[in-house]
Amino acid sequence: MTKIESFHQPQNLQEALTLLAFLVNPKVIAGGTDLMAQMHRDEHIERLRKRPAKPWMLQPLQIVDVSRIAELHFISVRDCTVSLGPLLKHDEIVNNETLREKIPFLGEASGKVGSQQIRNVGTVGGNICNGSPCADTVPPLLCLRAEITLQSVKGERKMALQSFFTGAQETLLCKDELLTKIEFRVPEGETAQFFYKLGQRKGAAIAKLNVAFLAVKEKKRLRDVRIALGAVGATPIVAEKTARFLSGRQISESIIAEAKSICSNEAQPITDIRSTREYRRAMTGELLAMGLQSFLS
Repeated sequence: MTKIESFHQPQNLQEALTLLAFLVNPKVIAGGTDLMAQMHRDEHIERLRKRPAKPWMLQPLQIVDVSRIAELHFISVRDCTVSLGPLLKHDEIVNNETLREKIPFLGEASGKVGSQQIRNVGTVGGNICNGSPCADTVPPLLCLRAEITLQSVKGERKMALQSFFTGAQETLLCKDELLTKIEFRVPEGETAQFFYKLGQRKGAAIAKLNVAFLAVKEKKRLRDVRIALGAVGATPIVAEKTARFLSGRQISESIIAEAKSICSNEAQPITDIRSTREYRRAMTGELLAMGLQSFLS
């Protein structure tokens, strides 16, 4: 088990940022559904000693619990712009009527995170900052071209969510920074959207792969198509070739077959304990095709 040197529970954003600037090896915790599990797995720590992708876990941690910071817990909708606080719990996203009306596929993804107990405490900010390529909420946010705000005592910086991920469980978040906002614009007009997750079982499973899709419907054609894939690469993937192919086209069986092939080739999966590379690649195209088929009916 990872050793904990100290525990801090700031009551506001400024206090949290000051702590992060001062502490030597701070680790932010909100819901704690992933971090606490990692800290308690002895085999995980031994694996890190052999290949330290997360060297901070081998040193005593200074835990900074941000769960009580009200400034990080909000939903704001102004016209077509939506802003989310990183402390929003998955279940809050699932049950928010405005989000369910405008972007139902984000709620579908949030509803697939872990079990009901995990969704009650796990946060969207944690899902992002963990940097896992199989995070369920990230593909819909990538389709929405979300922008995130990172803040420290030095100031704030904004970046596209797509640029945030640099490797498996590796991000551009500095040790003295907090994710303070997730923001995106909802496309105007009628949209087509879906999210599919393939796991070992229906509930409480880490994704073997997931697919998110968003497009604007214009008569019988799709415009401004956006597709994002999870768990088929070292980072979540934006399937740009498939999106370009589908944009401006009318959905048909032949178009679906071609898009399925292109999407499978854009996946860059590996073989691991949950699935094989070949299965993931094949099923990436199948999930996209299943979603596109629903537009034919």
